[in-house]
Amino acid sequence: MKTYLYLILAAFLLNGLLSTSLQAQYNATGWIAQPDELSSFRYLPGRLNLGEKTFAVSFANPYFYVGQNMAGIGDAMKLFDGKLSAAERKQEWRNMAGELKSTNRVGALAEAFPLAIAFRLGKDSPITFVATTEVKAGMALTFNDNMGRLIMTGNKGFEGQTVDLGDKLRFRAMALQAFGAGINWQVIGEPGDALSLSVGGQLKFLQGYLGADLEMNQASLYTSEPLMRWEYDYTMHTAGLDNRYEDSRGISGSGIGADLGATLGLGENIEISASLTQLGAIRFTKNITNYRGRDAFDWEGVESNEFLDFDSYNVDSIFDRLKPTESYSGDFTLNIGPKALVHAVYRIPASGSNDFDRHRIGLSWVQGLSQGPFTTTMPYVVGSYVFRPVGALGIGGSAGWGGFSGISFGLLLAVDAGPFRMGFGTQHILGGLLSSGTATDLNLSFDFVF
Repeated sequence: MKTYLYLILAAFLLNGLLSTSLQAQYNATGWIAQPDELSSFRYLPGRLNLGEKTFAVSFANPYFYVGQNMAGIGDAMKLFDGKLSAAERKQEWRNMAGELKSTNRVGALAEAFPLAIAFRLGKDSPITFVATTEVKAGMALTFNDNMGRLIMTGNKGFEGQTVDLGDKLRFRAMALQAFGAGINWQVIGEPGDALSLSVGGQLKFLQGYLGADLEMNQASLYTSEPLMRWEYDYTMHTAGLDNRYEDSRGISGSGIGADLGATLGLGENIEISASLTQLGAIRFTKNITNYRGRDAFDWEGVESNEFLDFDSYNVDSIFDRLKPTESYSGDFTLNIGPKALVHAVYRIPASGSNDFDRHRIGLSWVQGLSQGPFTTTMPYVVGSYVFRPVGALGIGGSAGWGGFSGISFGLLLAVDAGPFRMGFGTQHILGGLLSSGTATDLNLSFDFVF
């Protein structure tokens, strides 16, 4: 039997996306490095603590993440090693295909919080008022092992079988900006008391620049020499991706969002915070292009003789057959990736001083509540440790598992210099420095407290 290569994922996703001229992971460092500061309010809105200060400003706070759970960066780079023969390179490719998971995840996120302000009406006031801004863009893709192996090695291994390609195929993407207003209220006691409780939250006005949502109802393949039998049924909604609209790069939708949280303190050592963040959705009503594909047909495929020899493939006929029906009306709604976070900390203050913690040991659990453009429903658990040799400097590390990319190890740095606060770190040092990592990310936070 011939070996066939069929780019079904590209057909379902790219055929719709390219016709429109289309151009996290969870930031645990953001709430571990500087947990009391305004820059952490977006993760733990119940945790904000200005101490004796009455005003804080936070700016920039960029974060980016790219990750997947399929292969280490080093394994992927082997494919481009000029020392490998064509046969060796092809074998490496097949090895990667054999290690695909039942659910494969790819995620990417870039976000920034250009400006946030917090203030109290006097240092004894229990209420802190907060205003925030936010911009972010991200995507999340999941697919099953059958889809991955078909893309990577063709359909030869499926001879005589009907395989499901679409049961886990989901793609969502979004770019938005948000404007928030909220409070943090110290309801009981003060941090360090035998019992303390603070609650917080914000309401956000959301504006969506672009959105994409792929709904795969069915995708299956039956292979029998000399033909393949394809059946598929999908719908893809997009907004802000089609150049036919004069304002296609403008605002395409709006919505309301919210972040909620609470922090419970038990003496000077134990603190437990919980939050529900990124609640809400954007309804896209402008610059809409919908793609509808549904068909069942036989195809004889294209023969693949060389590793990644794409130039030798003529797939125009199949792309023509898969070309979806387009429509330009209606609306659709995308949630912004609601997630739950629980963060428990054991604090050991510096001897003879309550000004800072010498040691801070933390355990966090994050659960995405839906598969969205910024979240996955795969939970993420991370343990952390931060040591402050002096009050102005904190260094630490973390180890986690789950989310988009599985195992993670991180490093972080916290600096306090007078009114200035900075947090810097990564949860994915393996991806940044070592070839075995499956992701890379970087977080920066800047705060001034007066």
